[in-house]
Amino acid sequence: AIRRIRDYMINGVRPEFPDILALEAHLRHVHEEFGLLTDAQWEHLAKTSARPLPDGRVAFHYDPGIAKPIRSTLAIDTDLWPLWERIKIPVLAIRGERSELLLPKTLARMQASGAATWIVKDAGHAPALMDFPTIRAIRDFLLQEEEEPSGA
Repeated sequence: AIRRIRDYMINGVRPEFPDILALEAHLRHVHEEFGLLTDAQWEHLAKTSARPLPDGRVAFHYDPGIAKPIRSTLAIDTDLWPLWERIKIPVLAIRGERSELLLPKTLARMQASGAATWIVKDAGHAPALMDFPTIRAIRDFLLQEEEEPSGA
């Protein structure tokens, strides 16, 4: 999964499209792992991901420098558990049901360490976080009242 993401980022050119519909079609193909999105959600992603070009065409609106860190690395597994264990605030770990990057056993370990977890059905890595159950789960997590310290 890491290798595929790296290859997509380093081999991908910043494509230009004749119009927003062509950009949307590209997004639907490349980001099918986002999950089951409605036509309105794909349209929203396309509109918010595009920038107009002087000739009337459209291109992606992002900093191409986003790929710099991954260009110079090999696709290897990295042990991030020492960093994870230093997190001392509430965490909501979200996994796409079909993710090849965030594995079920990893999510279980996160949960065992105290993280709240949510699985986005019918999504890979990374879910778009646009479906109502996921939005509700994120909202509920963010609105949780901080527990009283013991002895208070």
